[in-house]
Formats: sequence, structure tokens, C-alpha cells
Amino acid sequence: MYHSADFCDGNCQIHPLMRPDFLMPWANINDMEFERIEAAMTPEEREHRIEELATEAACRRIEQEALIRAQYARSSKERALIGVKRGQKPVKIQLPCKWVIGEFAGQECWAWEYMDPKSGKRECPHTCQRLHPGEAGWNPDWLRLMRKGRKA
Repeated sequence: MYHSADFCDGNCQIHPLMRPDFLMPWANINDMEFERIEAAMTPEEREHRIEELATEAACRRIEQEALIRAQYARSSKERALIGVKRGQKPVKIQLPCKWVIGEFAGQECWAWEYMDPKSGKRECPHTCQRLHPGEAGWNPDWLRLMRKGRKA
């Protein structure tokens, strides 16, 4: 006897897709499939799969860290070039970089020089607007004052 899909229990010939297992969301069906695959794995295969996932996560983390550093250097360069006319260099702020002296002292300034975690090479974008050791205008007393302040 014909009936609408709204009133079907899923056990008829007219509405075969109304079975309860077809009414589940795709995410649940996917999870069930992964559970079935994992249940069929041997302990060695499970260990190998866990190692693979850990390696992939570590690679993604390294890639992300490298991209964050490169993006910081790019955005620093863009900020430095705001208002600068063609052919001119950005004006340096005559203060030490906060990554050398200040709240983040001792850490790498990703806009000046940093170790790329992905390639392992030293990157030197030199786009930071503030002063770093060895630059013209750098005052060596800044480092001495910082060290003295840490000891106190």
C-alpha cells in the first residue's frame, strides 16, 4: 500500500532509503567506518598508525611555525613601507627592538634575523623598524642596562 515517506518505518519496498542506517549523518557513518577499520588492525599496525599521525602533526607544526615567522617579517616590511615614497628607505626608529631589549628580551626578532624551523637556515629579512646590535645608531649601553636590570 502506498504511503508517504514521512510515515514510513523504512521496512517497505517503496522507500528503501528510509532505513535507519541511511538516516544517519555522514559524519556518524564515517566514524563507524573508521572504528571498523581500527578494530580490524593488529596492535603493530595501530602503533605504526599512531607514529604516522604523530609525525604528520609534527610536520604540520613546523610548517605552521615557519609560515608564522615569514608572515611576521612580511607584515613588518609592509608596516615599515607605509608612507614611504618610491626610491626612499623606511626611517628607522631610534630605539632598541623589543625582542632584543624589553618584554621579549633574548628571543628572536623574526623581522630581523631568525632560524627557519622548516629549512633550518638562518633567514635575514632585515625589515624591523627598530635597532638591533651591530646597526648604525645601536647603543651598547642598552644591553648593559638590560643585564644590570635582570640581576637586580
